[in-house]
Amino acid sequence: MIRYSRGSKALGIEAGDYARVEGVDTKNNEVTVRTDDERAVSYDPRRLQGVTLYRETERGFAEGIACR
Repeated sequence: MIRYSRGSKALGIEAGDYARVEGVDTKNNEVTVRTDDERAVSYDPRRLQGVTLYRETERGFAEGIACR
């Protein structure tokens, strides 16, 4: 997952938007992401600043006492 803290008018990405990485083209130095509104966007990641990357993982939590 990617969170954009700075947007890009050229790519139609607003500050605060999230996108899921769908593919990486190392030969052409492009990443393809799927935005929350289901658009596929490909771009050179060197051109955007202000992004935070997250790795999606599954975690198991034990049932038990609820925290307050």
